[in-house]
Parts: sequence; structure tokens; C-alpha cells
Amino acid sequence: MTLAARAVRWLPLLAVSGALCAMLLATGVPFDYILRYAGYALWAVTLPGTLVYRALRRNTLGLAEDLAMGSALGLVLEIAVFVVASVTDLRGLLWVWPLLVVVPFAAVPRLRRHWLPRQGERAPLTWSWPVAGVAVFLLAYLTFAFFRPNQPIPVGGPQRYFIDELFYLSLIGEAKHHFPLEVPAVAGQSLDYHWFTFAHYAVASTISGVEPHFVLFRLGLAFLVVLGVVLLGVVGWRVTSSSLAGAVSTALVFAIGEVAVGSMALGPLGGVTAYMIWGSPSLIYGALMTFPLIALGVDRLAGDGAPGTLGRGAWVLLALFSLGATGAKASVLPVAVCAAGLVCLVQLVRRRFSAAPWLLGGLLIAAQVVAMVVLYRFKSNGLYIHPLANVDAFLTRAINRPWWKELFVFAFVVGGYFLFMFTRLAGIAVLAWVRRREWGTAQWFLSGGIVGGAAGTLLLWHPSYAQGYFVRSGFAFGAVLSAWGLVALIEHHRVSMRFFWASVAASLVAVACLSLLMWRYGATGGFGWHDMLPIYRMALSVMALAALVWLVLWWAGRRGWAPRGGGAVAALVLVMCAGATGLPWDAKLFANAGPIPYHVEVTPERAEAAQWVRDHSEPGDLLAINAHCLKPNSDPCSSLSFWLSGFAERRVLVESWAYTAQANEDAARQGVTQTQVGFWDQELLRRNDSAFSQPSAESIRWLRERGVRWMVADRAFGREAANLKEFALLRFERGDVAVYEVGCPTAGGAC
Repeated sequence: MTLAARAVRWLPLLAVSGALCAMLLATGVPFDYILRYAGYALWAVTLPGTLVYRALRRNTLGLAEDLAMGSALGLVLEIAVFVVASVTDLRGLLWVWPLLVVVPFAAVPRLRRHWLPRQGERAPLTWSWPVAGVAVFLLAYLTFAFFRPNQPIPVGGPQRYFIDELFYLSLIGEAKHHFPLEVPAVAGQSLDYHWFTFAHYAVASTISGVEPHFVLFRLGLAFLVVLGVVLLGVVGWRVTSSSLAGAVSTALVFAIGEVAVGSMALGPLGGVTAYMIWGSPSLIYGALMTFPLIALGVDRLAGDGAPGTLGRGAWVLLALFSLGATGAKASVLPVAVCAAGLVCLVQLVRRRFSAAPWLLGGLLIAAQVVAMVVLYRFKSNGLYIHPLANVDAFLTRAINRPWWKELFVFAFVVGGYFLFMFTRLAGIAVLAWVRRREWGTAQWFLSGGIVGGAAGTLLLWHPSYAQGYFVRSGFAFGAVLSAWGLVALIEHHRVSMRFFWASVAASLVAVACLSLLMWRYGATGGFGWHDMLPIYRMALSVMALAALVWLVLWWAGRRGWAPRGGGAVAALVLVMCAGATGLPWDAKLFANAGPIPYHVEVTPERAEAAQWVRDHSEPGDLLAINAHCLKPNSDPCSSLSFWLSGFAERRVLVESWAYTAQANEDAARQGVTQTQVGFWDQELLRRNDSAFSQPSAESIRWLRERGVRWMVADRAFGREAANLKEFALLRFERGDVAVYEVGCPTAGGAC
């Protein structure tokens, strides 16, 4: 291969790297932060993970697979090191942990060969450029939907933060300074939660020296999403043995959205990528555990005798990624268990048994048990059985409505949900038809993942609609299967790649035009089941256009003007692209979650006060605050204020409680959202607040006995009593925020 040809192969990587740097610089990230974070990612994630992955796998698709799978494995190893370093109080040495891998791989002769890539299949440009295009598109979406509307820290004026983000920021500070982890906004409450994402961010901040808010709002998410795009591309390629299917799989998850006129990502129906990719960083982190489980599961079901398999080391990799999945996202392992379970069920029905699916299922179940015992402590966190809860909002009940109308509304709403979420998976039905005689364990495994994910979402309920994460975790299984179906149809009809890519371009233009026209001439639905109309309008319009395309190209093919079978391929491409405008609509209509009321305004003074406390206190110091709600004098109190624990990186006696396991379970029991649940220890809350409004030597002593060292008064929620200065020392004051140190020599002698 000539030097010029080698250089061309690196252009997709350079394009993504350039777009990433440009996006970060344009949204206020200092250049040295970019370099330091890149250094951390390469040194502490990609390098050790890639070396270990190469030592365990037998075959490879090439450098892209080694780096992507290796980086995901590096995240798993990082969590193990984080736990050990936290238990032994050696967090300060986290930056040297890769030496535990690097030194043996440099010193042991049998391991040295893994420093150089083993000859594998080169990634074709027909894979590299589409995957790079999806990555750049996703970065552009994030720039407009999340990065631009959010300053990492308020500067020049108040910043309106989506409340989940500040909760995540508080978890990063918690993981950076404490272990075992607690809920930082309610000191003493254990964190029964999937916290690995935030431990990763904490390690990244510790090693790179980048502030946690820059990790959360910029660098950390950018790194994870680019890795996720590339990883799914190689996983789809490995599972289907088709690089095109790998590229299409990536597009179906990260570029093609749900089918609707406008965006419905923030509604109860949810979505896969729009809003969720930034609204829940644990989703993309969990995906980085899910994608390898897909590849490794299919590999083990194929057996060591199949060509190109990873070898017995894949069982070790499966165990590692299963353990990584336990705390990455709670919905990952149940979906993977369903995938293996369907293969086992098929074997039971056919009475043809092999050991692999049962070993795979047993390994996944064992990991799930570990998660339930160690991480979640058998707590439901408000999740319980309630079929079709995610569409309840559309099933409005009418008085004296005939039964047949009720049945119609039910079918209309459920049908709308399936059109909304699963239209891009139309390739699954095509694969079942084209390869009906070749449907094997790999296809059953992938089918089990998407069916299990959909079943979890449709059968369960959570106060925050968190049941939607099951279908999101399972969606990659269906995306790979659907992409496989598209490639099978192309091969069946022997359609050229030129025709296929022309069909993709034409479909994207057609969908964009349809969406704009329908938005211009009335996109809204109405109340209840009428809200499904934007979905039906878009879906049925695309399907009608697809039918017309098929008919025209079939007629042209019979006359030799178009490839035979080209109509079927073009129609399927158009249907699968029906949600192509989903992410752009979401960025335009609901940047930073739009107008929904789950935001908190953080002023520069609040953030400065919190960081002043961080800089002048010890990690073990406890804070107290008089603000617990999103807004003053709100009834009920939306207990979602996490700005102090987030920016101060300190635990608070009682800040807000809505996202605790206790609040989730109380909300589920009462049938309300967490924001409507009161604090379970009203006496504690009363005494905390009275220390600000009616301070005395006794109330300050009570705070001291509970470990409180700093009091932060948010005067927007009520000015502290004038005599508080008699019992605590005023150390900081900006605008509506004052910080008092408790336990200093004062006139009241409370020390």
C-alpha cells in the first residue's frame, strides 16, 4: 500500500478529531484541558485496556476493533482500580495504575508482541467514513442541544441547569473524595445506584486535573460518545461479518431517531439517543458495556470452531464486561439475560442442546445477583410491574365510551408507540424473510435482547419513567439485527453500493422535506390519544412514499432502467431513515431540555460560594443549607436542588432528597413523582432549617454533633437570622449567598 493510500485511511479519524477539538474549543474548553484529558484517556483507559484485550482475544478485525474494545475494557479495569485505591486511601496514585499493565507487557517476552497490532482485516473506507460521519453528526447534536446552552460553571449571569446534571456533578464529587459512596445531598444515605459512570468521571478528573464540571459538561461525554459510535461499528461488523452492517448499526442507534413530526423525546414515550445521550451519561457508559456483551455473546454461541472467533479468552472478557455492566446501568444485565434466555428457550423447544447459551446465561445471572446484593441492596428504587405505564398518558378515559372505542384507542396508542420507536428496525422482518432458513443462535440472541428490552419498558413503571432504559439498553441488539437485514436484502438482490448510498442520500433529503412540510402545515396532535397524531402523520407518509418508490423502481427495473430489487432496497432504506430528523428537531425545540420545569437557576455567586467552600474545607467536612427546593415558597417542594453538593464536592446534611432510593420507593408506593414526596425525617429537616432561622447555642451544637462544619445560607429561600453571627463566623458573602464556619471562636461560645 502506498504512503498516500495509508494517509487516506487516517482521514476519517482526523476528521472526527478535528470536529471534536473544534467543538470543545468553540464551547469554552481551554486547549490545555483538551490535551490533559486526551492524555488521561490514552494513558489510563485505552493503553492498558488494549494490551489486556489483545492478550485475551485470538482474532481481530484490525486496529479499530482493538482500540475500541480495548478502551471499553480499560473502563472496566479502571473501576476495579478505583475501588482498590479508594479502600486503601491511595487515590493520589491513580495516575500510575496503568503501570500495573504496562510493566508486565514490557518485561515479559510472551506479552511484548501485544504492543504491535496483529495483522487483521483493514477497516474499509465504506465503514470508516460512515462511522466518522455519525460521530461528527452526534457531536454537532450535542453542541446545539447540550454544550452551547450549558456553561460548565456560571459566568457573567445565572445559568439554568437541567437538574439531573447537578445531581450527577454531586456524584462525581462524592466518588472523588469518599468510599463507600453515599448520596451527597442527604448525608448518611447509601448510594444504591449505578455509580460507575461517575466514578469514571472522578478518576478522569483526578488524573487529568480537569475540574469535574468540565468533565461532566464537556470532555467526559464527548469521549464516551465518540468511543460508543466506533465501538458499535466494530461490534456490528464482527457479529454480522459485514462492515456495512456495522456502519448501519451505528447510524440506527446514534443518528436515526424516533419517528414523529418534531420531537417527542422529552415525553413519556422517551427515546434512545435524543435528549438521553446527554440527559443520562450512564446510558452511554452502560452502552460501552452492552456492545461488547453483544459481540462476545454471539462469539461464544458460535463456538471456538467457527472461523474468526475470539477464542476461550472471550469467556474472561465476558466475565469482566458483565461485572462492568453491574454498576454501569441497571438495565443492561436484565436485557442481556433475556438475550441468552431466548436462545436457551429455543433449545428447550427444539430439544437440541449445547452448553454455550446456558453457560452464558449463568454468567450473566451471577453478575446480576452480585449487582442486586452489592450495589442495589435488593432495593427496587421505585420500579414495579405496571403494564403500558409509559403510554398511560395517552390512554385518556372517556365516560360512557363504548367498548369498541376503548379498544380502538388502546390499539391506536400502542401502535403509535411501536411506530415511534421501532420503525428503523424494519430490517429485522426483512432478515427473517431473506435468511429464514439460516436463522441461528446469533439471530435468536439479538432478538432476545430487543424483545427483553421492549418487554421491560412496556411491563414496568417508575416515577421518572426510568423503565424506558430497558428498551434503550436493548436497542443495539435490534439495530444490529436490522442492519443485518438490510445488508442481506442488498446481497439477495445484488444491488450495487453506489445505488445503496444514492438511496440513503435521497431518503435523508425526502425525510427532511416531509418533516418540514408537515411541521409547517400543522404538526401538533391534541390531548390524550390525539397526541399520537404527529407519529402517525410522519410514519404513514414515509411508508406511503416508500411504497411509491418501490413501485416506480420495480417498474423501472423491469425495463432495465434500474437494478432489479433496487425498489425493495430503496424502500427499506427510506423506512429505516424515517426518524432521521429526530435529533435535529430535538436540538432546535428542546435544547437543554427546553421549557420543562426541571431546571434550577445557579447564579455565579452561588457557584463561587460553593467552590470557596471546596477550597477552604476538607473532603470530610459536612455542610448545611437552608434551600431544598427548586424555587422558594413552592408547594409541593420540588426537592431537586443539588448545586451546593455539586459545585462544592462536599456532602450536605440535607440538601434535596428526590433522587434517593427512599424517595423513589415512597413515590412508587404513593403513585406520584419523586418531586412530590416529602422528606422522611421531618424532625431532622426542621432542626436543620431552624439553625438558620432561629439559631442558638443548642441548635449550632446539634449541627456540630452531626459533623456539620459549614453553613451555607441561600437568602433567596429566606434570610438567615441576624444573630447567627453570634454562633458562627461569617467567612464568605456574595449577593444572596453567605457562608458561615461552625465551631470557630465566637461570641456565643458555641465552639
